[in-house]
Amino acid sequence: MWRSFWQNRKGNVALMTAILVMPVTLVLGAGVDFARYVTLRTELDSVVESAVLAAASLTQTRDTDPVVTEFVQRQINRRNFDSDISVEVLQDTASLTNKTIQVRATGSANTYFLSLIGIKELKVTSVATAMQAADNLEISLVLDVSGSMRGSKIDNLHDAASEFVDAIYAASDPDTTSMNIVPFSASVNIAPIFDDYAYNWSSANVDPDPDEYLQYGGVPFGNFRFNSPNNSDCIELQNNDFDSLDLLPYRARPEVRIRPDRSTRYCVTTSASEIYMNRKSPTALKNKIQNLSADGYTAINEGAYWGAVALSPDWKGKFGGDFADRPADYDVGSFKVLIIMTDGEMNQGVRPASYWDTRRGDCIDYETYYDRRGRRRTRCVEYEYYTVEEYYSWDQNIRNNGRASDSTTTNSAHGQLQRICNAAKEEGIVIYTIGFDITPGADSDEALEACASSPTNYYLVEGLDVTAAFRAIAASVNALRITG
Repeated sequence: MWRSFWQNRKGNVALMTAILVMPVTLVLGAGVDFARYVTLRTELDSVVESAVLAAASLTQTRDTDPVVTEFVQRQINRRNFDSDISVEVLQDTASLTNKTIQVRATGSANTYFLSLIGIKELKVTSVATAMQAADNLEISLVLDVSGSMRGSKIDNLHDAASEFVDAIYAASDPDTTSMNIVPFSASVNIAPIFDDYAYNWSSANVDPDPDEYLQYGGVPFGNFRFNSPNNSDCIELQNNDFDSLDLLPYRARPEVRIRPDRSTRYCVTTSASEIYMNRKSPTALKNKIQNLSADGYTAINEGAYWGAVALSPDWKGKFGGDFADRPADYDVGSFKVLIIMTDGEMNQGVRPASYWDTRRGDCIDYETYYDRRGRRRTRCVEYEYYTVEEYYSWDQNIRNNGRASDSTTTNSAHGQLQRICNAAKEEGIVIYTIGFDITPGADSDEALEACASSPTNYYLVEGLDVTAAFRAIAASVNALRITG
């Protein structure tokens, strides 16, 4: 009988199925439980990462524990978990310019199939770390100090820009944060670096009569200057300078040395109007801002140019200041910001006459022509002026000609502005612009919006709203730069 029983194979398949159904069901069910675990872990990771980012902000004033706990409890989908989520702060270290937060969150979920083998729940744990660290921060603050800024406008600018400085340094380390102040009107007073581009003092004929500004023999191109300390410290930029942030060749441009005692102010010459570069002291920066005064025409393109090149590593070490190694190289460790504030339209400022006007030097190029009576004549079409702009006094030029020739047109200036803005953006420089009491839809309104890194980086404001604009920009500049 036993022998017959062992040899009987009827029902073997059913028996084997009954034996295997339990482990197969367990394996498949475990897959379902683990898939659910992965989904919950992903959800918890996302919420915890967002929580530590919020807590790691250098502007966060609340304690870390309640910030992350409330954030997690508020954002998590409680229906997916079978217990409250516990939150533990593992690391909370902070200094003026650095803050690191590490958080662990743990929850649990009941199992559907693993409970068959005694695993009643799965623990879901997420650990996230966020660090806000102050990168090497470089800011160029380009400020319109033209004549239209007189009165309450310049007062509002003093307050708004000073508050901006405080906001930046409240969240930054002065040892890693530098700021440039670039005042502009019809040009930019670059006195700290002017000697790199101006006359060699040992050369002859350095001091012609400033009332004449005539060509004196033997003065080579780019080397003409007056000794008088009352003359200005501006150079005349060439059109192609606005195509890049490259270093200008030394002693290669016209030096515009215009006397400040004339009625037409091309280069404002006060010490307050000079550029102030690579500084780290909030107090010194605010003093510089508070001393700004308004005078002259408006050339946003000139201000934008010098503000942009003040962030270019090609100019490293040229501007002096508190950082010998700045502007720093373009890399992930350097955050460069250009801020341009202006209150009006660019206008066609005057400057001294060019070589074809009134008082002339030796002729170097002639042409032949016939007068009305058919007589053959010759006339000069180019005179021997090497640095053409600075040989006439402004008053003399206007008195003799009724105008100043060779001035950059407003259309050209707008084009130069866009080109230098584009060159800066190509290097990763973030640009903010502020139109202060500018007419909506005006040329400068559109130009400033186009110059900014994005439309949201352009602020069109009135009156005291300029302070709100600077506050918004400070908050944006201080936005989280998270690693880890």
